[in-house]
Order: sequence, then structure tokens, then C-alpha cells
Amino acid sequence: MDGSEEEGVMPSLKGEDLLEHLTVFPPGVSEIDVRNWKALPSGYMRVSDILELALMIRELSKSYDGIVVTHGTDALEETSYMVDLLYGGSAPVVFTGAMYPLSFPGSDALRNLYNAIRVASCFDAIGQGVLVVMNDEIHAASEVVKLKSSGIDAFSSLPFGLLGNLTPKGVEFRRRLIRREFYETDKVEERVALIKAYFSMAPDIIDFLVSAGYKGIVIEAMGVGNLPPDVTPSIDRALDKGVAIVLASRCPASDVVPIYGYKGGSLDILSKGVISGGKLNGLKARVKLMVLLGITHDLEELRARFS
Repeated sequence: MDGSEEEGVMPSLKGEDLLEHLTVFPPGVSEIDVRNWKALPSGYMRVSDILELALMIRELSKSYDGIVVTHGTDALEETSYMVDLLYGGSAPVVFTGAMYPLSFPGSDALRNLYNAIRVASCFDAIGQGVLVVMNDEIHAASEVVKLKSSGIDAFSSLPFGLLGNLTPKGVEFRRRLIRREFYETDKVEERVALIKAYFSMAPDIIDFLVSAGYKGIVIEAMGVGNLPPDVTPSIDRALDKGVAIVLASRCPASDVVPIYGYKGGSLDILSKGVISGGKLNGLKARVKLMVLLGITHDLEELRARFS
């Protein structure tokens, strides 16, 4: 992205333009090849685009030691996670972006790009799946969230914290991912909705989504997975029609815990056959459900893959 405050920012830069501004490569990096894919705002990304990107990365990873993807920050946490689920390789794949465009004073674009290349060429990043590098920080794509609309510190990892940092000494990993998920599929279900629960919520929203042909619904519930009681009949109707429903928490750093047994409580909702999203937030749970529905519509198998 580049432009001015007066005329607005547009996706106008090519990879060669970025490398031209990056006057030096990180130590140990002798060659960088550029693949110009699509220049569009990240909010324009469609499921077909992300699937195409993931399959391209799968193929490129066979020939390269590491891959860096520059991406708009609006949908970065979603795209990077879907690619992570569809990638499965060992070569580091690092997404990065900029909170301030290249031509703006104090832009973080080149610093983030330089650091992303450092991580992509780092031995310790091998086998860690898709990573996100912003503001001298290394995040797992499965955990990263964008918490602020501006500021170079907009991204965070909830609830576990960063994977590592970039310092003048080098790339420093604090921890490693114990478990990675990979689904070898070239099909993803687009018709998955995400809704947020609120008090006095009516059942017609879920009924509408089912009638509109949605195959999956993710509900960001209150607290540990609680919903207003009026919603529960519509959940029963959706499940009867084979629609997969996943429960997440609308709290930024929380998970679903089946402890409340009253009507609409987390225990009650999950006992109906609703799938627990665990520690995934609504955006991540939606992405995972889209990928899994491309493989199976069996609710028990879906539940097992979410557990």
C-alpha cells in the first residue's frame, strides 16, 4: 500500500518496488525472488483467493528455504490462519504488512519486511507453520489477533503470548508450537457465517442463515459460551438440518467451558450437539470450520477435529 493522506492509500506497490527500498538484505540471505500475485486490499480477499495462495505456497515451498507474504493488515489474521491450515510444509512462511504506508513519515513497512525476511531465513522458524511478523514480534498465525486499528503495536497473540522477538542480536524464539494442524484439501466451504451474541438476542438470525443456505455458523457467545434462552430453539432447528454450529467466546482472551447448565448456558448448548471452538476466537473458528467443511459435513468428525 502507498499513497498520501490527501488522495488516499491504494495497493499500488509491486514486490520489486519494496526490494528497491530495502537497500540491504539480512545476514545470510543472498537471493530473493519476487512473485507478484494480486494487489488488492486485504478486505477484498475471497475464499478462492486464499485457497489459490495456499496452494501456490505449498508448491513454492518445495524450491525455497523460506517464503514472505506481504499482506494488508485488515484481514491478516484470517488469511494467515487459513493458509496455515492448508500449508503443512516445514519451510517458514511469514506474513507481514504495515500499519503505516511506505510514503508516510514513520512507516513501519520496510522494518517489518526486513524482519519477516530474517525470520523466514531463520533455522528456528523451520517447522513452525505460518508466522506473522509485525513490530519486532513473531506471532503464530493460529493465535495472532489485530486489536487496534492504528499504531505499530496493533497485533497481539492471545492468550498464550508471542512466539518470539527480533532484536539487534538476532531472531529469538521464546517458545515453539507443540501442535500444528494441516488439512490436505483443495476445497473450502464459503458459506460459513459469524455472529456475535448479545442480550435480548432473537432466534430469527440463525433461522435466516439456515434458510439462506449457510452450511456452518460460528457464534461468539457471552463469557464461556452462554447464549440468551430465546436463541436455543433456532439452534435445535439448525442442527436438525445438518448445519454445523461452533461456539466461541466473544471475550478477547477466553475459551469455551461447559459449566453453566441453565437454558442457553454453555453446558446446555454444547449438550445439544454444538461444537466447542475451544480457545479459538470467532474469526479463527470460522476459518477452521470453512476448511473442515471442505473435507466433511459429518458433525461428529467435525467435533473431533475441533477438540
